[in-house]
Amino acid sequence: MSGILDITGDIGSRPQSNRSVEEEDLGGYVQLDFETDLSGMNLRGDIGARYVETTTTASGYVPGSGGLALRTVENSYTDFLPALNLVLEASDQIQFRAGVAKVMARPSLGNLTPGGSLDTHQGEPYRFNLGNPDPDHYRATAFDLSAEWYFAEESLLAVSFFYKDVESFFLTPASNEVAFSSLGLPASVASSTSPLGEDLANGLDPIVAVSQVANGGEASIQGLELVYQQPFFFLPGLLQNAGFVGNLTYVDSDEIRNFSEISHNMTLYYETDRFSARVSGAYRDEYQTRAPNSSGRTEGREERGVASTYNVDLSMSYALTDQLDLTFEGINLTDEFEHQTFDQLNLPTLYHHTGRNFLFGARYTF
Repeated sequence: MSGILDITGDIGSRPQSNRSVEEEDLGGYVQLDFETDLSGMNLRGDIGARYVETTTTASGYVPGSGGLALRTVENSYTDFLPALNLVLEASDQIQFRAGVAKVMARPSLGNLTPGGSLDTHQGEPYRFNLGNPDPDHYRATAFDLSAEWYFAEESLLAVSFFYKDVESFFLTPASNEVAFSSLGLPASVASSTSPLGEDLANGLDPIVAVSQVANGGEASIQGLELVYQQPFFFLPGLLQNAGFVGNLTYVDSDEIRNFSEISHNMTLYYETDRFSARVSGAYRDEYQTRAPNSSGRTEGREERGVASTYNVDLSMSYALTDQLDLTFEGINLTDEFEHQTFDQLNLPTLYHHTGRNFLFGARYTF
Protein backbone atom coordinates (compact mmCIF):
# COMPACT_ATOMS: atom_id res chain seq x y z
CA MET A 1 0.00 0.00 0.00
CA SER A 2 1.34 3.42 -0.89
CA GLY A 3 2.26 5.80 1.90
CA ILE A 4 0.16 8.86 2.55
CA LEU A 5 3.04 11.08 1.39
CA ASP A 6 3.58 9.19 -1.88
CA ILE A 7 1.79 11.88 -3.90
CA THR A 8 1.98 11.85 -7.69
CA GLY A 9 0.77 14.31 -10.27
CA ASP A 10 1.86 17.59 -11.81
CA ILE A 11 3.48 18.99 -8.68
CA GLY A 12 6.01 21.69 -9.43
CA SER A 13 7.10 25.21 -8.70
CA ARG A 14 4.41 27.88 -8.46
CA PRO A 15 6.21 31.18 -9.15
CA GLN A 16 3.03 33.21 -8.55
CA SER A 17 3.13 32.06 -4.91
CA ASN A 18 6.69 33.34 -4.36
CA ARG A 19 6.60 36.90 -3.07
CA SER A 20 8.68 38.98 -0.67
CA VAL A 21 8.67 42.42 0.95
CA GLU A 22 11.43 44.12 2.91
CA GLU A 23 10.69 47.26 4.92
CA GLU A 24 13.16 49.59 6.62
CA ASP A 25 11.88 52.22 9.05
CA LEU A 26 13.85 55.13 10.46
CA GLY A 27 12.34 57.60 12.89
CA GLY A 28 13.02 60.20 15.56
CA TYR A 29 11.02 62.65 17.65
CA VAL A 30 11.29 65.66 19.92
CA GLN A 31 8.82 66.60 22.66
CA LEU A 32 8.42 69.54 25.03
CA ASP A 33 6.21 69.26 28.15
CA PHE A 34 4.81 72.42 29.73
CA GLU A 35 2.53 73.52 32.60
CA THR A 36 1.13 76.94 33.51
CA ASP A 37 -1.65 78.70 35.39
CA LEU A 38 -4.65 79.98 33.42
CA SER A 39 -7.12 82.11 35.40
CA GLY A 40 -6.61 79.93 38.48
CA MET A 41 -6.84 76.67 36.50
CA ASN A 42 -3.89 74.41 35.78
CA LEU A 43 -3.07 74.04 32.07
CA ARG A 44 -0.56 71.39 31.04
CA GLY A 45 0.35 69.59 27.88
CA ASP A 46 3.03 68.69 25.39
CA ILE A 47 4.06 69.68 21.89
CA GLY A 48 6.31 67.71 19.63
CA ALA A 49 7.00 66.24 16.22
CA ARG A 50 8.08 62.92 14.77
CA TYR A 51 10.11 62.36 11.60
CA VAL A 52 9.60 59.02 9.82
CA GLU A 53 11.39 57.58 6.81
CA THR A 54 10.15 54.35 5.21
CA THR A 55 11.76 52.28 2.44
CA THR A 56 10.17 49.13 0.96
CA THR A 57 11.49 46.63 -1.57
CA ALA A 58 8.80 44.32 -2.95
CA SER A 59 9.23 41.40 -5.35
CA GLY A 60 6.73 39.13 -7.06
CA TYR A 61 5.85 37.46 -10.34
CA VAL A 62 3.60 39.31 -12.76
CA PRO A 63 2.29 38.48 -16.26
CA GLY A 64 4.86 39.14 -19.01
CA SER A 65 5.29 38.54 -22.72
CA GLY A 66 6.85 35.13 -22.06
CA GLY A 67 4.64 34.16 -19.16
CA LEU A 68 5.37 35.09 -15.55
CA ALA A 69 8.22 37.55 -14.98
CA LEU A 70 9.84 38.60 -11.71
CA ARG A 71 9.30 42.27 -10.85
CA THR A 72 11.03 44.19 -8.04
CA VAL A 73 9.81 47.62 -6.94
CA GLU A 74 11.50 49.96 -4.43
CA ASN A 75 9.54 52.73 -2.79
CA SER A 76 10.65 55.38 -0.28
CA TYR A 77 8.78 58.17 1.49
CA THR A 78 9.14 60.49 4.47
CA ASP A 79 6.68 62.08 6.90
CA PHE A 80 6.82 64.95 9.36
CA LEU A 81 4.18 64.45 12.06
CA PRO A 82 3.62 67.33 14.53
CA ALA A 83 1.29 66.95 17.54
CA LEU A 84 -0.15 69.09 20.34
CA ASN A 85 -1.96 67.84 23.47
CA LEU A 86 -3.60 70.05 26.14
CA VAL A 87 -5.23 69.31 29.52
CA LEU A 88 -7.17 71.99 31.40
CA GLU A 89 -7.86 71.08 35.05
CA ALA A 90 -10.95 73.19 35.73
CA SER A 91 -11.27 71.72 39.25
CA ASP A 92 -10.26 68.64 41.24
CA GLN A 93 -13.10 66.74 39.58
CA ILE A 94 -13.37 68.18 36.07
CA GLN A 95 -10.81 68.12 33.26
CA PHE A 96 -10.94 69.05 29.59
CA ARG A 97 -8.57 67.56 27.00
CA ALA A 98 -7.81 68.61 23.43
CA GLY A 99 -5.39 67.27 20.88
CA VAL A 100 -4.42 67.65 17.25
CA ALA A 101 -1.90 65.54 15.38
CA LYS A 102 -0.72 64.50 11.96
CA VAL A 103 -0.80 60.68 11.77
CA MET A 104 0.16 58.01 9.24
CA ALA A 105 -0.22 54.25 8.82
CA ARG A 106 1.57 51.97 6.40
CA PRO A 107 -0.19 49.41 4.19
CA SER A 108 0.16 45.79 5.28
CA LEU A 109 3.17 43.99 3.85
CA GLY A 110 0.95 41.39 2.19
CA ASN A 111 -0.66 44.09 0.02
CA LEU A 112 2.66 45.52 -1.21
CA THR A 113 3.88 42.63 -3.35
CA PRO A 114 3.48 43.07 -7.12
CA GLY A 115 2.52 39.40 -7.43
CA GLY A 116 -0.87 37.87 -6.80
CA SER A 117 -2.84 34.74 -5.99
CA LEU A 118 -5.26 33.10 -8.39
CA ASP A 119 -8.13 30.99 -7.03
CA THR A 120 -8.47 28.14 -9.51
CA HIS A 121 -11.12 26.10 -7.67
CA GLN A 122 -14.14 28.28 -6.85
CA GLY A 123 -15.58 28.44 -10.34
CA GLU A 124 -16.26 31.27 -12.75
CA PRO A 125 -15.59 34.08 -12.26
CA TYR A 126 -12.22 32.94 -10.88
CA ARG A 127 -10.69 35.44 -8.49
CA PHE A 128 -7.24 36.97 -8.99
CA ASN A 129 -6.04 39.08 -6.04
CA LEU A 130 -3.12 41.30 -7.00
CA GLY A 131 -0.80 43.19 -4.70
CA ASN A 132 0.10 46.83 -5.28
CA PRO A 133 3.69 47.94 -4.54
CA ASP A 134 2.93 51.61 -5.18
CA PRO A 135 0.06 52.69 -2.88
CA ASP A 136 0.38 55.86 -0.88
CA HIS A 137 0.21 55.23 2.83
CA TYR A 138 -2.65 56.32 5.10
CA ARG A 139 -2.31 60.00 6.11
CA ALA A 140 -4.70 62.03 8.24
CA THR A 141 -5.03 64.94 10.63
CA ALA A 142 -6.70 63.87 13.89
CA PHE A 143 -8.66 66.17 16.22
CA ASP A 144 -9.80 65.04 19.69
CA LEU A 145 -11.81 66.83 22.39
CA SER A 146 -13.05 65.36 25.68
CA ALA A 147 -14.61 66.34 28.99
CA GLU A 148 -14.02 64.19 32.11
CA TRP A 149 -15.82 64.20 35.45
CA TYR A 150 -14.19 62.31 38.32
CA PHE A 151 -17.30 62.38 40.47
CA ALA A 152 -16.19 59.87 43.14
CA GLU A 153 -13.18 57.81 44.19
CA GLU A 154 -11.89 55.78 41.18
CA SER A 155 -15.00 56.87 39.25
CA LEU A 156 -15.23 58.55 35.86
CA LEU A 157 -17.87 59.83 33.48
CA ALA A 158 -16.42 61.13 30.20
CA VAL A 159 -17.54 62.14 26.74
CA SER A 160 -15.15 62.39 23.79
CA PHE A 161 -15.52 63.77 20.28
CA PHE A 162 -13.10 62.88 17.51
CA TYR A 163 -12.66 63.86 13.89
CA LYS A 164 -10.11 62.67 11.35
CA ASP A 165 -9.50 64.49 8.09
CA VAL A 166 -8.07 61.74 5.86
CA GLU A 167 -5.86 62.58 2.89
CA SER A 168 -5.53 58.99 1.64
CA PHE A 169 -6.71 55.58 2.75
CA PHE A 170 -6.72 51.98 1.55
CA LEU A 171 -9.61 50.27 -0.17
CA THR A 172 -10.36 47.24 -2.33
CA PRO A 173 -12.60 48.52 -5.12
CA ALA A 174 -15.05 46.35 -7.01
CA SER A 175 -13.15 43.79 -9.07
CA ASN A 176 -12.67 44.13 -12.80
CA GLU A 177 -13.87 41.09 -14.76
CA VAL A 178 -11.76 40.14 -17.79
CA ALA A 179 -11.11 37.07 -19.92
CA PHE A 180 -8.30 34.82 -18.71
CA SER A 181 -6.44 35.24 -22.00
CA SER A 182 -6.09 39.01 -21.41
CA LEU A 183 -4.07 38.47 -18.22
CA GLY A 184 -0.98 37.10 -19.95
CA LEU A 185 -0.80 34.22 -17.49
CA PRO A 186 0.39 30.81 -18.69
CA ALA A 187 -2.07 27.94 -18.47
CA SER A 188 0.36 26.24 -16.06
CA VAL A 189 -0.81 28.52 -13.21
CA ALA A 190 -3.75 26.13 -12.80
CA SER A 191 -3.29 22.43 -12.12
CA SER A 192 -4.85 20.12 -14.69
CA THR A 193 -7.28 18.76 -12.08
CA SER A 194 -8.61 22.16 -10.98
CA PRO A 195 -11.82 23.62 -12.47
CA LEU A 196 -9.82 26.41 -14.12
CA GLY A 197 -7.28 23.93 -15.52
CA GLU A 198 -10.10 21.83 -16.96
CA ASP A 199 -11.72 24.90 -18.55
CA LEU A 200 -8.44 25.86 -20.21
CA ALA A 201 -7.80 22.29 -21.36
CA ASN A 202 -11.26 22.31 -23.01
CA GLY A 203 -10.37 25.43 -25.00
CA LEU A 204 -12.51 27.81 -22.94
CA ASP A 205 -11.54 31.39 -22.01
CA PRO A 206 -13.18 31.80 -18.56
CA ILE A 207 -13.86 35.09 -16.82
CA VAL A 208 -11.47 36.19 -14.05
CA ALA A 209 -12.37 38.85 -11.45
CA VAL A 210 -9.22 40.90 -10.75
CA SER A 211 -9.05 42.91 -7.50
CA GLN A 212 -6.24 45.04 -6.11
CA VAL A 213 -5.81 47.23 -3.05
CA ALA A 214 -5.64 50.90 -4.03
CA ASN A 215 -5.77 54.35 -2.48
CA GLY A 216 -9.04 56.15 -2.00
CA GLY A 217 -9.39 59.90 -2.20
CA GLU A 218 -10.08 62.32 0.62
CA ALA A 219 -12.43 61.21 3.38
CA SER A 220 -13.41 61.93 6.98
CA ILE A 221 -14.17 59.96 10.12
CA GLN A 222 -16.11 61.41 13.03
CA GLY A 223 -17.57 59.97 16.15
CA LEU A 224 -18.48 60.11 19.81
CA GLU A 225 -17.46 57.95 22.76
CA LEU A 226 -19.03 57.72 26.23
CA VAL A 227 -17.12 56.18 29.15
CA TYR A 228 -18.45 55.26 32.59
CA GLN A 229 -16.58 53.50 35.39
CA GLN A 230 -17.33 53.20 39.09
CA PRO A 231 -16.53 50.86 41.96
CA PHE A 232 -19.59 50.14 44.09
CA PHE A 233 -18.16 51.41 47.38
CA PHE A 234 -21.61 52.77 48.30
CA LEU A 235 -23.19 49.30 48.46
CA PRO A 236 -23.42 47.35 51.75
CA GLY A 237 -21.24 44.41 52.82
CA LEU A 238 -19.45 42.27 50.26
CA LEU A 239 -21.06 44.15 47.36
CA GLN A 240 -18.60 46.99 48.01
CA ASN A 241 -15.97 44.90 46.21
CA ALA A 242 -17.87 45.03 42.90
CA GLY A 243 -17.64 47.61 40.15
CA PHE A 244 -18.42 48.46 36.54
CA VAL A 245 -16.46 49.71 33.50
CA GLY A 246 -18.13 50.45 30.17
CA ASN A 247 -17.90 52.46 26.97
CA LEU A 248 -20.13 53.16 23.99
CA THR A 249 -18.76 54.35 20.64
CA TYR A 250 -20.48 55.79 17.59
CA VAL A 251 -18.47 56.24 14.36
CA ASP A 252 -19.47 57.58 10.96
CA SER A 253 -17.56 58.04 7.70
CA ASP A 254 -18.44 59.10 4.19
CA GLU A 255 -16.01 56.72 2.46
CA ILE A 256 -13.94 54.50 4.74
CA ARG A 257 -15.14 50.98 5.50
CA ASN A 258 -14.20 48.13 7.84
CA PHE A 259 -15.58 49.74 11.00
CA SER A 260 -18.85 49.39 12.88
CA GLU A 261 -21.17 52.32 13.41
CA ILE A 262 -22.01 51.20 16.96
CA SER A 263 -19.84 49.23 19.38
CA HIS A 264 -19.73 48.91 23.15
CA ASN A 265 -17.82 47.08 25.88
CA MET A 266 -19.04 46.42 29.42
CA THR A 267 -17.28 44.75 32.32
CA LEU A 268 -18.72 43.84 35.71
CA TYR A 269 -16.00 42.94 38.22
CA TYR A 270 -15.58 41.72 41.78
CA GLU A 271 -12.24 41.96 43.59
CA THR A 272 -10.90 41.16 47.06
CA ASP A 273 -7.38 40.57 48.35
CA ARG A 274 -7.47 36.93 47.17
CA PHE A 275 -10.35 36.60 44.72
CA SER A 276 -10.97 38.36 41.40
CA ALA A 277 -13.73 37.82 38.82
CA ARG A 278 -14.68 39.69 35.63
CA VAL A 279 -17.55 39.22 33.19
CA SER A 280 -17.10 41.21 29.97
CA GLY A 281 -19.46 41.75 27.05
CA ALA A 282 -18.34 43.20 23.72
CA TYR A 283 -20.72 44.18 20.93
CA ARG A 284 -19.78 45.16 17.40
CA ASP A 285 -22.35 46.27 14.86
CA GLU A 286 -22.37 44.82 11.34
CA TYR A 287 -19.94 46.50 8.96
CA GLN A 288 -19.11 46.63 5.29
CA THR A 289 -15.72 45.56 3.91
CA ARG A 290 -16.38 46.29 0.23
CA ALA A 291 -18.92 48.49 -1.52
CA PRO A 292 -21.36 46.99 -4.05
CA ASN A 293 -20.59 47.19 -7.74
CA SER A 294 -22.88 49.64 -9.49
CA SER A 295 -22.59 48.26 -13.01
CA GLY A 296 -21.92 45.12 -15.00
CA ARG A 297 -23.43 41.68 -14.91
CA THR A 298 -22.51 41.26 -11.24
CA GLU A 299 -24.43 44.30 -10.11
CA GLY A 300 -24.60 44.33 -6.30
CA ARG A 301 -22.61 41.10 -6.05
CA GLU A 302 -19.34 42.77 -5.04
CA GLU A 303 -20.63 43.96 -1.66
CA ARG A 304 -18.88 42.27 1.26
CA GLY A 305 -19.60 42.55 4.96
CA VAL A 306 -19.44 41.00 8.41
CA ALA A 307 -22.50 40.45 10.59
CA SER A 308 -22.84 41.90 14.10
CA THR A 309 -21.41 39.99 17.06
CA TYR A 310 -21.81 39.98 20.84
CA ASN A 311 -19.15 38.13 22.82
CA VAL A 312 -19.21 37.41 26.55
CA ASP A 313 -16.03 36.32 28.36
CA LEU A 314 -15.38 35.36 31.98
CA SER A 315 -12.12 35.37 33.92
CA MET A 316 -11.52 34.38 37.56
CA SER A 317 -8.48 33.97 39.80
CA TYR A 318 -7.97 32.91 43.40
CA ALA A 319 -4.79 33.31 45.45
CA LEU A 320 -4.56 29.94 47.20
CA THR A 321 -1.34 31.07 48.91
CA ASP A 322 0.93 34.09 48.60
CA GLN A 323 2.78 32.24 45.81
CA LEU A 324 0.08 30.09 44.13
CA ASP A 325 -2.79 31.49 42.04
CA LEU A 326 -5.52 29.38 40.45
CA THR A 327 -7.11 30.78 37.27
CA PHE A 328 -10.15 30.07 35.10
CA GLU A 329 -11.23 31.61 31.77
CA GLY A 330 -14.40 31.14 29.76
CA ILE A 331 -14.10 32.57 26.24
CA ASN A 332 -17.00 33.19 23.83
CA LEU A 333 -19.68 32.09 26.30
CA THR A 334 -22.37 33.29 23.88
CA ASP A 335 -21.03 30.82 21.26
CA GLU A 336 -20.80 33.52 18.59
CA PHE A 337 -20.12 32.61 14.95
CA GLU A 338 -17.98 34.60 12.54
CA HIS A 339 -20.48 35.37 9.77
CA GLN A 340 -19.19 37.01 6.59
CA THR A 341 -21.61 37.92 3.82
CA PHE A 342 -21.74 39.10 0.22
CA ASP A 343 -24.34 40.60 -2.08
CA GLN A 344 -27.05 43.02 -1.02
CA LEU A 345 -29.05 39.97 0.11
CA ASN A 346 -26.39 39.18 2.79
CA LEU A 347 -25.62 35.75 1.37
CA PRO A 348 -23.06 33.86 3.48
CA THR A 349 -19.45 33.46 2.34
CA LEU A 350 -18.05 32.23 5.67
CA TYR A 351 -19.74 30.84 8.77
CA HIS A 352 -16.90 30.05 11.16
CA HIS A 353 -17.68 28.33 14.45
CA THR A 354 -14.96 28.27 17.12
CA GLY A 355 -17.25 27.26 20.01
CA ARG A 356 -16.78 28.03 23.68
CA ASN A 357 -13.35 27.71 25.27
CA PHE A 358 -12.66 26.95 28.95
CA LEU A 359 -9.14 27.29 30.31
CA PHE A 360 -7.92 26.25 33.76
CA GLY A 361 -4.48 27.23 35.01
CA ALA A 362 -2.16 27.73 37.92
CA ARG A 363 0.57 30.30 38.43
CA TYR A 364 3.34 29.96 41.00
CA THR A 365 5.62 32.84 41.97
CA PHE A 366 8.97 32.01 43.57
